[in-house]
Amino acid sequence: MYSEGWIRCPGDGGCCSDASTGSANNGTYTCSAGPANGTNAATVTLQFPGTAIYVYGLSPYINFTEMKRVATLDGQEQHGFFAPDAGGLSNVLMYSKSGLKNTTHTLTIGPSDVTQFFLFDYATYTYEETDTSASPAAATSTPDNNLKKEPNLIWPIAGGVIGAIFVFSTLMILIHQFRSRSAVSRRRSAQMTQLNSTDELTPEPRGETQLSLAFQPVPPLRQAPAAAEDTQPQPFTALQHDIQALSHEIQEVSRGVEDLSHAAAEDIQPQPLTTLQRDIQALSTLQQDLQALSHEIQEVSRGVEDLSHDAEASQAVGADLPPQPHGEHQPTAEIGMLRERVEAIEQLQLHLQASLAQETAPPAYTPI
Repeated sequence: MYSEGWIRCPGDGGCCSDASTGSANNGTYTCSAGPANGTNAATVTLQFPGTAIYVYGLSPYINFTEMKRVATLDGQEQHGFFAPDAGGLSNVLMYSKSGLKNTTHTLTIGPSDVTQFFLFDYATYTYEETDTSASPAAATSTPDNNLKKEPNLIWPIAGGVIGAIFVFSTLMILIHQFRSRSAVSRRRSAQMTQLNSTDELTPEPRGETQLSLAFQPVPPLRQAPAAAEDTQPQPFTALQHDIQALSHEIQEVSRGVEDLSHAAAEDIQPQPLTTLQRDIQALSTLQQDLQALSHEIQEVSRGVEDLSHDAEASQAVGADLPPQPHGEHQPTAEIGMLRERVEAIEQLQLHLQASLAQETAPPAYTPI
């Protein structure tokens, strides 16, 4: 709202020729070049809702040492002055105030006295958006639509950044959960594949008083060929095959003994069975013998491998492999002794099976 003493430029006023019209906002501005009502300088009143206001104008071509102006904001006088470096400037900040409460304010501004020029162009203000359900702010009077709104973008930008961080965090959590479930699914699939690849064990049906035990038969042992004392040792590859076969037979016998031990321990009858208990103890001793025998087979296998490497090295340099001495350290003789121990263990296993089946069988029933 303008007081008296203002001139619309471009026009015929004396102050309009002192500034460049083309550089003004929308090509027009207002000029205060005389007193209002013959006593006071002309003023312009701006009413705005917000937290800050900025008043812009033009500097005249006439060279003044300073351009004094006076302003009143919400009834409190604001002192200061403006001194441009040169004339003919546009978008010159004449007055500014920030840090206000987000309410409606009233600013009155003009030259300090009647001898000063004041070329007013436009003003902008910032405000903080409130809830849409709240009552609307008071109407704003703007002189010739020269008051512009500039919304405060701090809160929208902060909200956008926070939302982006939340979406990114949620996406990372979902990706982590998906990878964890995929890993668990792969482990379960691998476990199911292992279970399906192993032999299925079918338990034998049992009655209330009758016990039935099923044992896997022990595969027949390979017979060691008879060799005279002056016979040369077998080739190292044949010895290694014999050791592997003997190790496999030991594993089969060990599994049969272990199954026999578990079956005897789980299905024992409540009445005292002293002989069966002794057989179970014998099974335990048999398992220990099998373990010791397995270690001995490993030692013999390592010795055969060393001899095989030595033989290959001798052949590489054109030397003849020296004959192996006959004795307790000869691989062929050690394999023969190991076979005898396996046969003895097999006989003990068959004896324990028969003894366990006899002592756990139900008593004979004679009809009256």
